[in-house]
Amino acid sequence: MSKKFLLLVLFFLTGCSTQELELIEPIPPDAVITLEVSPANLGCELCREYKVFVFADGLVIFEGIDFVEKTEVIRFKISPEKVRELLSTFQESGFFKLQNAYAIGDPDCINPLMHGSQVIISIQREGTVKTVGHYSGCPNLEGRQEAKILWNLREQIEVITGIEKWIGPYVQFNRNETRSRLKNQSRSIP
Repeated sequence: MSKKFLLLVLFFLTGCSTQELELIEPIPPDAVITLEVSPANLGCELCREYKVFVFADGLVIFEGIDFVEKTEVIRFKISPEKVRELLSTFQESGFFKLQNAYAIGDPDCINPLMHGSQVIISIQREGTVKTVGHYSGCPNLEGRQEAKILWNLREQIEVITGIEKWIGPYVQFNRNETRSRLKNQSRSIP
């Protein structure tokens, strides 16, 4: 069948114009988006631990491990539109210009908090892979563009896939209260 014939059939079935149909970006068949959140150290109380994988065909695999609402593996599908939305979020965010890591010991992570999580965000598409590891307890990164990009991508993956209901609400920590509580706990250990 010719391309024009297929576009005309789709036009009549969907009500879209042929121009709108041609503007739909194809999803690379090898596309995979990964978000992994885990405690960065043993001093991280109540740090969530979960993984989510989003595949080109819309398959999503959520693995809730610790301190999340669902501690199980859940498989489900999202629409091609949502997969495209996630892919375009990566493209538009500046993710591909980020360093590969923002971690403890790096010049970008001075005086890290002990309750931070290690967050790894990765995207594979068209034969290339970009991965960024980020320690969320780097106070000097707060407010910087890099941290905003990473936090926004994490949030978009959670919201667009719908897994936020299995993660649960976020808890805000007070840096001084957390350090004080951790010191008191270490004194009480025999």
